[in-house]
Amino acid sequence: MVIRFTGLSCSGKTTVGRLVHGLWKSEAANTVIVDGDEVLHRMNREVLSRYFEVFIDVPMEALKKSDGKNLYGPALRGETRNVMGMDLPFTPPADPGMAVDNSADGIGLGAVAADILARAKAS
Repeated sequence: MVIRFTGLSCSGKTTVGRLVHGLWKSEAANTVIVDGDEVLHRMNREVLSRYFEVFIDVPMEALKKSDGKNLYGPALRGETRNVMGMDLPFTPPADPGMAVDNSADGIGLGAVAADILARAKAS
């Protein structure tokens, strides 16, 4: 089974993915996590024919405010280019298996991870 996390930079894909991986690994030792930054240019939706897609949704304004990777500030000032959602278009998935609003403070990511894994297994 493949669970594919989509969303803008700094939306929490890696954090949630690692939590899901930890839960899954406790059940099946042969699981691996491959971060999107590592395979961004090698893999896309067409390559993966069977996967459960999770869209991590965070409004752009919240991402600009937190800017955990210092991507959005420089892009806003015109210092960098090629930032997804800024000068590169980002199209949210039309029909993800699950969407997670990761913009709320205090969201229980452990419970979210468990829900993702349960839904992915059921799909």
